[in-house]
Amino acid sequence: MGFGMDTSPKSTPRYFFFSLIPQIAKELISQRNKTEELFAGGALTMACSPSLISAISLTNPTRLKRVSYPSMLSPKAMAKEIHFNHDGSTTKKLLAGVEMVSELLGVTLGPKGRNVVLQNKYGPPKIVNDGETVLKEIELEDPLENVGVKLVRQAGAKTNNLAGDGSTTSVVLAHGLIAEGQKVTTTSHKTSGASRAMKFQILIIEGLEHAIPLWLRVIASGMNPVQIARGIAKTSEALVSELKLMSREEKQSYLRNIMQVENDELADVAAVSAGNDYTVGNMISDALQQVGRRGVVTIEKGRCTENILEIVEGMQFDRGYLSPYFVTDRQRMVVEFHNCKLLLVDKKIQNAKEVFKILDNAVKEMYPIVIVAEDVDQEALAPIIRNKLKGLLKGAAIKAPAFGERKSHYLDDIAILTGGTVIRDDMGLKLEKAGKEVLGTATKVVITKDSTLIVTDGSTREAVEKRVSQICSLVEVHLLFTM
Repeated sequence: MGFGMDTSPKSTPRYFFFSLIPQIAKELISQRNKTEELFAGGALTMACSPSLISAISLTNPTRLKRVSYPSMLSPKAMAKEIHFNHDGSTTKKLLAGVEMVSELLGVTLGPKGRNVVLQNKYGPPKIVNDGETVLKEIELEDPLENVGVKLVRQAGAKTNNLAGDGSTTSVVLAHGLIAEGQKVTTTSHKTSGASRAMKFQILIIEGLEHAIPLWLRVIASGMNPVQIARGIAKTSEALVSELKLMSREEKQSYLRNIMQVENDELADVAAVSAGNDYTVGNMISDALQQVGRRGVVTIEKGRCTENILEIVEGMQFDRGYLSPYFVTDRQRMVVEFHNCKLLLVDKKIQNAKEVFKILDNAVKEMYPIVIVAEDVDQEALAPIIRNKLKGLLKGAAIKAPAFGERKSHYLDDIAILTGGTVIRDDMGLKLEKAGKEVLGTATKVVITKDSTLIVTDGSTREAVEKRVSQICSLVEVHLLFTM
């Protein structure tokens, strides 16, 4: 019995639009009533028809108005509210929203800032004193007041993105500027030329502490606010330049003493940022003491009931494995090697023959190896994957972090950390002739899809500290010449 197809005749399907029948009947009745009113003087006859909609014939034909049905597939856009500030009511509403945000966030400002209780939709209330967290939760019912909230929220978010903090201060300052500006705009003033504005710029530069009252008096006396704004911008540039000149003398001593902040002060600062939680503050202080002020501290969410501090002697960067076939733990999708070697190559590996000698030695001596190169072609990557799948080779390949000159510096850092040598053609080192002596050593290497962690035993600490000192000196020189 072969493969067959059903050729029996099928009945034509019938479709019934039950949901439309009431609507169509309603429209027919309405149309009939309108027609009777419009054509009361004409002869109107209706003949029965087998179709659902009756046929209409007019002895005095006139074009009927087409009935339009609302489409549910193309809904109208939501209407926008438009407000004009003719009587100043719009500005007052905006200012009310700004004042509410400033008053709420102002209580959290400073080391003695008070707490704010936030309602949580799906859980218990939260008690915080972080201005940024409070700022994200504010939503007002009045649409105009809510626009004022969004204006200062944007200012606070921009400051937080640039400096990492200061959103509350930005909101309070923004409220002060807006409130004082509102007072000025309510007074009548005439516009004038730029010459009078330039005279007052000299007075503005002489004393910043009298700046705001002076600006208000100038505008109220009839100055052009645009010219005053330009004067403020020029004043700011002059003050910043003067402060930079003053700071050059103290810059060198600042760079020497920046790392000498007292540990108890560091714990206090961290505790305030953690909501006056000194347990977390002391833990952050301990972490920075052990890794150094220039070390990397990462905070992650845990699943246990206690806070855990883990110090890792190694290096981490954002580069993952080049192929998922290198994965050793399928459940976590990570590559994890212990007591492995690292091959550092400052170029693109295009042929498997270039790394044949080193990989052959790794197979014979049965040690895992990780290749860190600018890139690895598929032609060179294929035999590495094939031998790994056969169980002959424990290996993986990743791209070197960064690009260009920074990539070379990163490879040098990895070489110093692991005690290896970076293979470069311009240094006379050929990859085909390289042996085990150029390989670095790591006690543990963990490679994920997006990152790589290299952990060593600390035997190269002296070389690492020398490298760090060299980098710090370069940073100091760069800061001195850019200030």
